[in-house]
Amino acid sequence: MRIIKIVWLFACIATATCFMTTIPSGYVGVHSYLNQIQADPILSTTLYLPGISSIKLVKFVQDADSVANIKCVTKEGVDTIVPYIEIANEINPNSVVNTIRQYGFNYDTVLVVDPLAQKMRELCAERTVDELTQSGFHELDDLLKNDIQEQNDLLNTGIQINYVRLHQLTIPQELKNKKLLLAEEKANKILAEEKNKRIKTEKEAELFIAQQDGEIKLEQVNKQNKILILNTETKVQEQKLHNQMIIDTAMANSEKVKLEAVAMTSMYSIPGFIEIEVAKAISSNQKIYYGELLPKNYPLLQTANN
Repeated sequence: MRIIKIVWLFACIATATCFMTTIPSGYVGVHSYLNQIQADPILSTTLYLPGISSIKLVKFVQDADSVANIKCVTKEGVDTIVPYIEIANEINPNSVVNTIRQYGFNYDTVLVVDPLAQKMRELCAERTVDELTQSGFHELDDLLKNDIQEQNDLLNTGIQINYVRLHQLTIPQELKNKKLLLAEEKANKILAEEKNKRIKTEKEAELFIAQQDGEIKLEQVNKQNKILILNTETKVQEQKLHNQMIIDTAMANSEKVKLEAVAMTSMYSIPGFIEIEVAKAISSNQKIYYGELLPKNYPLLQTANN
């Protein structure tokens, strides 16, 4: 290799047809001699001999590629289009020569762009429209990035994938209309469920309030019943006491009469008591008249006088 460079250098000096080129920042110069890519990348100013050698600039710092209008078929068999995918990548400058030797100067297309489109079609085939456009859309960027990175790591290309940005998929208008209809039905269903929940909550609240009111009223009735029962029991007790007093009074009077009757009976058994009582009774009705003539309406006395 050194001999070739020395020969090439002497040829440049001898012919005086050498050109000098400066490699700009962010680029690597790939030197081809007699259509053979040389092993060492050129990173600074160098000379080359047109006709038998050439230097091509290869950018190794981050650059963005894109792929557009990728046709996909979803899991349900729906035709979709991915309008645009952007992918940013860079390559290790020490890997540029080996990668170009294997895949050519359009290595970006071979190792990044084409696999990106193919992987996108595979992701479409594994997913439904809803997963691609809604629930799983946020995962697609990372899935694409990780897959392309893994492939390049296995091939040891030195390519680093920095990001992937996927634009929203395009689906047929008819399917859009159906999705809108389904979304509207779903929204109406959710509204109906929310309304039912609200009505149920209101009914439960009303029932709870009614139960509380019923319990309060029942408690009030129980209190009133207790008071009424207590008052009734008090009145019954008072009546019992009153009746007992009447009974006691009647029994006392009866006992008194009985004792009086017994006493009277015992007194009647005394000799002469009856005659004395008769005399007392008669004496209370006895009248005494003075004079020679007696009243005519007392025949008994008149008879006695006769």
